[in-house]
Amino acid sequence: MPVNQKGANGIIAEYKSASQLNLALANAGIRITAQQSELDDELRDAMTRVGNELTGEQLARALRQGVALGDYLFECITQSPAQLGLADDMTTSQYSVHVDPVGSKTNSGDPADLRLTFTGADTIELPVSLKAYHGPQSSLGSKSGRASLGRLFMKTEKVKETDFVKFFGAPASAYQQQISLFNATADEFYASDASKQFLDEYQARKGTRKPNNPRRRKEVGDYFTAKHGFVSEHKLADLYVDCYDAGVSKIHGDATAQREFVTSLRFLLGNPEILVLNAEDGDGNIKIVNSLTNDTYRSLNQVLRDGLSMQLTKRASSSVIGVGVTNGSASCDKLSLAMWKDGTIQFKLDTSSDS
Repeated sequence: MPVNQKGANGIIAEYKSASQLNLALANAGIRITAQQSELDDELRDAMTRVGNELTGEQLARALRQGVALGDYLFECITQSPAQLGLADDMTTSQYSVHVDPVGSKTNSGDPADLRLTFTGADTIELPVSLKAYHGPQSSLGSKSGRASLGRLFMKTEKVKETDFVKFFGAPASAYQQQISLFNATADEFYASDASKQFLDEYQARKGTRKPNNPRRRKEVGDYFTAKHGFVSEHKLADLYVDCYDAGVSKIHGDATAQREFVTSLRFLLGNPEILVLNAEDGDGNIKIVNSLTNDTYRSLNQVLRDGLSMQLTKRASSSVIGVGVTNGSASCDKLSLAMWKDGTIQFKLDTSSDS
């Protein structure tokens, strides 16, 4: 399994884009150093590994998005390199190009899915974060709630429960109690007959009764709600905001801690200064959103600097947390924060109003 597990759609699109780009470069007479057969093998391996998570229609969309990403990269490399952050006068024919899909090989701190290496008189490395979503809302990264709060306010993600509660106080204690209750209920679900139908159907599709991300399954959440009378992620979302507010109060007036907060937030958002390409395919007409030319990404990077202020807002009976980020007169209101039932958080960015 990859170190940094993503959705099956994105994984397949990533490998397809690498194969598509490498082939286009070769056909254009540009020197390549990656073996086309190896990239095609990696694509087939990815489809075997995660393809059965998708319907036929979803698989076709993933491959279509991969083609679009590869073609877009090829056109930019050969015609408008500045759109990728490369020198506008770069002459591709003077370089060999190595295409390496790295999303499943990198640690969670590296947002790159594809790494392009141009070798000539000098060597240029171009990391690219690839996304393949149905619409304009894309994930900027996910992490456990406790780890994210630890990174933002305590300088570490590896936070012991006792230290977490000591730092954030009563809301952290309640948060941990909710996590423990959910985990115990999930274990109960899988140990009982309640999971039989789900596991039978899963085995029929995947050939195993060990689900990927077992605690995030809808059936587990439904079982929890039926047993306890409330939705796990709704309660966790509210408690996460309370913990966050407690953390903000802790670092108020501490200039060093506030600077470290900004650095940590950029990390949690997938270091959005890296080139991001999202192949939006909402109606079969794919649009590539390029973070270097997109207004929403530009406004986000403008505010993610020293002096930033971020407010989280609860939404009634919701797993989605409102996010408002300002820095002086600049602001970005396109972020949101989603809470999963197992306590995983996921920042999302909406570029729907941009061209």
